[in-house]
Amino acid sequence: VLYMTLKEVLIDFCEGNELSYSDDYSGRCMYGHTCFSITCDTPMSTLVQLCDCIRDCGFSNAYNVLGSSRQDSMGMSSVLYFPYAELDAIAEED
Repeated sequence: VLYMTLKEVLIDFCEGNELSYSDDYSGRCMYGHTCFSITCDTPMSTLVQLCDCIRDCGFSNAYNVLGSSRQDSMGMSSVLYFPYAELDAIAEED
């Protein structure tokens, strides 16, 4: 069984859905700290799909590894970012 880290799942999710993934987004009130982000057109739909994908990949609870999400508007698009995500978390065995 191949275990994936959360970061690998996120990158695969973004590639499969033609979304932009970044490792170095610094959102509002982050004061220079960076985290991963996903640029998308439909943030709520993207978040639901992301949580489903994380669960399907073997993580028992998406919130436990993602933490709370935040959102910034980027004109026509939005940026979902997750300051507390545990990118090194590994999916659990079935």
